[in-house]
Amino acid sequence: MIDKLKSIIDKYNQLSDSLSDPDIISNSKKFAKIAKEHNSLTPIVEKSKIYIDKNTELKSAQEILDSDDDELAVLAKEEISILSKDITGLEEELKILLIPKDPNDSNNTILEIRSGTGGDEAALFAGDLMRMYTRYVERMKWSSEIITLHDNEGGGIKEVVISIKGSGAYGNMKFESGVHRV
Repeated sequence: MIDKLKSIIDKYNQLSDSLSDPDIISNSKKFAKIAKEHNSLTPIVEKSKIYIDKNTELKSAQEILDSDDDELAVLAKEEISILSKDITGLEEELKILLIPKDPNDSNNTILEIRSGTGGDEAALFAGDLMRMYTRYVERMKWSSEIITLHDNEGGGIKEVVISIKGSGAYGNMKFESGVHRV
């Protein structure tokens, strides 16, 4: 696993060097593509460096454990147990980070909310859903634009279509489909 992480770190460093290359800076599409890939690798690289450092510390502690000094051996034993827990946690985080991403996750999305059967109560619930999703969009620092909005006579909303723009909007919202009932 460490070899794979080191190759990812090397690729990240190559991308960092590419971002300062004048030829790439002058080509805005290529620069944007490289910057996006560089940005996507940043969390993996940060965790990878910590993971590699912890493994190095673990090897050092294991070498101390094999030494003749009993006091150092006791300290090394405590250090090994702490480092082993840290490494296990980092491995789980890295496994999640290394799962290939859906290429569409960074796209924008369209959200449609329609009131179902239930009359005014369903329309009120649809209005609550719209407010909830627009607040979520604000908290995620995305932008939203209402494309169509049809109000209900008794309050609430019959139908609303909202365009949501922002990095990761589709990835975060793609599982929000389905029927919600009151």
